[in-house]
Amino acid sequence: MTGDKLKWRVSTEQVLEALRYFSAADLRAQQSKLTGTATQLKQLLDGRLSHLLSEEEVENIRVTEDLVQQLNLRVEHAKEIKKREEQKKEKARKLHQAAIDKALDKALPPITRDATNIGSRIISLTELLLAFHSQKLILHYLSSPELVSDIRRKVEKYAARSDSLWEVGDYLYRDLRGALDSFLGWAKDETPEQKLSEILELARGDVAGIRKSQADLFAYVEGQVAIEESSNVQRLRGKPTR
Repeated sequence: MTGDKLKWRVSTEQVLEALRYFSAADLRAQQSKLTGTATQLKQLLDGRLSHLLSEEEVENIRVTEDLVQQLNLRVEHAKEIKKREEQKKEKARKLHQAAIDKALDKALPPITRDATNIGSRIISLTELLLAFHSQKLILHYLSSPELVSDIRRKVEKYAARSDSLWEVGDYLYRDLRGALDSFLGWAKDETPEQKLSEILELARGDVAGIRKSQADLFAYVEGQVAIEESSNVQRLRGKPTR
């Protein structure tokens, strides 16, 4: 390779700016293309067709090959920088996710099949789902009537075919946990534990109003829980969703 003709005109930082939306893998692919281009130019000069070219044309191709190789070095450096940035971000993401999991496990532990408080957990989960939704923190793609209908449909479905309401509780739990996991993943201004504690306090403050506005739903859910927890009452089939 001759002297670096791009030394004062093209920097690694300029390559990163020009390809700002490229990942390290994208830059690796770009590097491979430039390597291939430089190789093809060199093979042209060393091949059987080279004698058909004038000295000026040969020199132009040699200069072009050299420029491509020099540009390729910048891309290689940019790739390494981007790779380190991605590794740093991935490490931070994993640490944040671990903190989210820890906070959710502590504040909202999973419901086990042998738990003695499944009924009360179902009521609590229903309250929190509706409260967080009313605050526009989770499940934005559902309207309030749609969420109420979805909860009732799940209670009817699993209560009708299961020997216990554990499946109902587990389903509601996974809905709530998944939604909170997504919300906390975007909330970077506080630790997950701090943010979860804050929004749980706000949600629980709304429970009385939620229960009043959704009295029919809670009467139905609590009725199903009472049926399940009573050993002397025959399970009743839920009313079809309108």
